[in-house]
Amino acid sequence: MFSNEEDLKSPLKNTMQIAIVHPNPQQNELSKKILERVTPEFKERLKFTNYANYKDIYKDINKHPFTQEGQSFKRGLINEKWLDDLYNKRPALIIYFYFIPNGANKPLEEKKIYENIAEIKKYDEIVYVVLFIISKDMKENPYNFNLDMDKPYNLRKMVSKELIFEFPDDNIWKYLDIGNIYNTILHYTRLYYRVYKIKIKDKKIKSTSREEKIECNIMLGV
Repeated sequence: MFSNEEDLKSPLKNTMQIAIVHPNPQQNELSKKILERVTPEFKERLKFTNYANYKDIYKDINKHPFTQEGQSFKRGLINEKWLDDLYNKRPALIIYFYFIPNGANKPLEEKKIYENIAEIKKYDEIVYVVLFIISKDMKENPYNFNLDMDKPYNLRKMVSKELIFEFPDDNIWKYLDIGNIYNTILHYTRLYYRVYKIKIKDKKIKSTSREEKIECNIMLGV
């Protein structure tokens, strides 16, 4: 948990973390197809991590470093591994595949998706979520998540309109413009880090705790 001052002089890796939630991660080719489009500027920066369940994303990320009654400050500085875990493994964007079974109750499924995203937002309120909703009976019984904003579980309250994609089967490549989704992912991933930096600066200004101010300085690379 501790290290010397030299560890803190090294710049944080400038990665762009994206989490993909898919019930069968080994069968999901989305990251591969996106990486085929990556420009040299982002070749080393864009990082994908696959999960079978959205609940696994934040398991090891939100462990607070200032534990053991402040021993981190009595014994030394926080090491680079913690910085890497906290700053470079936190996803800026989550691509969430949700499969709706045939004949499902659509309002109930919408409620489930809404509640799942609400749970994700408890860990990181500013993370962006891209929804890939797959429903094989979509043609006969289509969704329209962009209407009726007064519904308590309307997904548009959680996810931007342009980040909701609906597919009638799991062969999404027949319907998805990979170039467009690549540009969308880059835009929102970069936007996340800008918003995140503003949030940390605001937290530092409002904080009265020496430990928290040091944490904010580390996050900002000060």
